[in-house]
Amino acid sequence: MIQTYADNVVTKDCDVRIGWDEMAEDRRKAQDPQPTAEPLAVDGYSVGGDLAFVREELIQLLRHWEQSRGGRELPTRADLLPITLPRVLPWLVMLDVINGGAEFRFRLCGTAIADILGFEPRGETLSVLPEQLAERITVTGRYCIETRVPLRGVSSKSSMPGQEFQGTEICCLPVSNDGKTIDILVMAAMLPNRR
Repeated sequence: MIQTYADNVVTKDCDVRIGWDEMAEDRRKAQDPQPTAEPLAVDGYSVGGDLAFVREELIQLLRHWEQSRGGRELPTRADLLPITLPRVLPWLVMLDVINGGAEFRFRLCGTAIADILGFEPRGETLSVLPEQLAERITVTGRYCIETRVPLRGVSSKSSMPGQEFQGTEICCLPVSNDGKTIDILVMAAMLPNRR
């Protein structure tokens, strides 16, 4: 089932109230609602199309994606210029979508994420990650491909190694180089106690 940005949703698996953001209100006023996905909960992690980001960096990333796509459903990789978002760049990951989401390969990994992982995963598949982290990325990526809309993921306990003591907020954005097939996912994961 699809809902618009303007719908308010409360998830059970996290302590975050999800509702309108500035972009949602602008879209509603413009009567051009971007469809969003119903929340999906998996093992203490909730992902959906609510888009009420808490972290300013993720709001900026979503706005950049919106501006980059123009009037099209999805932007191309060439449209996105993450270098213009210096506070997001260390937390940014680009994943190549393999076989429609059967697997994902790291195209780019920000320095903060690589530091937490303890290695640079560029060119590797998710199989190099800890199991729970790989599972959350896979669930988020496949749901993004299925719904074709931006997603927000939240958890009160991060699945990043050594960061389990704090929550995570994630933005996942679909990208299509041919305007039809989602072949890249742009994700950023923010931790409250690391800047």
